[in-house]
Amino acid sequence: MYVDLMGTEKKFIKAYDDYLLAKDRLYNAKMIYNTSYNAPLIFWKKEYIAKKRATYNLALADFDKKEKVAKMLHYSRNKFNMETPDTLSQLDMDEWNELSVWKSLFHQETTNVVKMNSKFISNDWKSEVVYDNDGNKVTNELDIWTYNFFDPIEEPWKHYDYDVRPYFEWWNGPKYKTSKIDKYIPF
Repeated sequence: MYVDLMGTEKKFIKAYDDYLLAKDRLYNAKMIYNTSYNAPLIFWKKEYIAKKRATYNLALADFDKKEKVAKMLHYSRNKFNMETPDTLSQLDMDEWNELSVWKSLFHQETTNVVKMNSKFISNDWKSEVVYDNDGNKVTNELDIWTYNFFDPIEEPWKHYDYDVRPYFEWWNGPKYKTSKIDKYIPF
């Protein structure tokens, strides 16, 4: 079966860029709307506030639509990951490289310091797999592997923008509704 990975990659990049632009517009519209109440008491203040509210509502609708598309593409990225065995003992070590704990921190959400997960990345730096301390493949959405559209070594900024930032926004699946980024950037 032929899979057009580059087409999906391009769709995701475009969708995520559109989402970020819509998020920026929404933030600006919200700031303008919130400050519209501070406008001087003039005869058209009510209309001014209503216009800013309408602009905000349009920006919110655009944001919701763009976020839905980008999030769906982000959640479906793992279908491009290489097939991996269910246990670490079956993994072909000639095709995979184990990463240090520091390079696998995003895959340690449900672990503790004593029982850390092990993260492996394919030789092309695109596919990942995570195994728990007992050598079983991790499948929960908090710690699961993620397919990389960009090589973290060759293209670190693109890797951060399109592989890491979406994880901060939406985790690895729809089960977890709160964004990790909400802790750091109030909106």
